[in-house]
Amino acid sequence: MSEKRHWVLCDCRDAEHQFLLSYTPGDDWNEVYLQVHLAKQSFWRRLKYLFGYQSKYGAFQETVIAPAEAARIRDFLNDFLEQARAA
Repeated sequence: MSEKRHWVLCDCRDAEHQFLLSYTPGDDWNEVYLQVHLAKQSFWRRLKYLFGYQSKYGAFQETVIAPAEAARIRDFLNDFLEQARAA
């Protein structure tokens, strides 16, 4: 089966504030992938990483979301939507 994708763009509509949720229906892994946009930086700005610099926030490429975590995200978002509707 083909991969299912859902792009999430920040409410500010800045193209640098986005991520992609994706999964393949019927895949044995049964996981959702979260891919985050990383802003492009100049060579000089990235040069420090060649010398071992590491951000205190860490580095990210993608996050795998297992079914149990997906349920927690769903519950959180459902709660958010209920709160938003009540406001």
